[in-house]
Amino acid sequence: MEKQLLNRRTAFFLIATASFALLSGCSAQASANVTAFDRPQAETDKLPAGPAATIPSSSRLLFEEESARYFASESPVDGEVCLTIHVSDEAWVQSCSTSLPITLFVDGGREAQLNAESDFPSSDEWDQVADNLALKK
Repeated sequence: MEKQLLNRRTAFFLIATASFALLSGCSAQASANVTAFDRPQAETDKLPAGPAATIPSSSRLLFEEESARYFASESPVDGEVCLTIHVSDEAWVQSCSTSLPITLFVDGGREAQLNAESDFPSSDEWDQVADNLALKK
């Protein structure tokens, strides 16, 4: 009976450890797959006043068009990466996740998807406009 209990405890410990390792790997992977984080932050990379749920020094402008600006940034939550679409100080949206892709839409902008470079959606529906960003056609 004691041996069975010990085996269950060992199995539980191994499963918990493996789960933690897998989750940690996913969280580190999201921001590691955004190539814009490899360059220093420029003045144009800084998020406007509205979106503030990220680490200020981590934001990078990925793409800008007449109607909207698209940013990637890191969240204060360990391993999360964020996509922000900024149309104006009153119209913006942000979503953060430990895994990619992140798909997001705001009125006045196009639907956007933050992806790992090697994992872009179908080119029939999306335009790749930056290393990690695709916009809906």
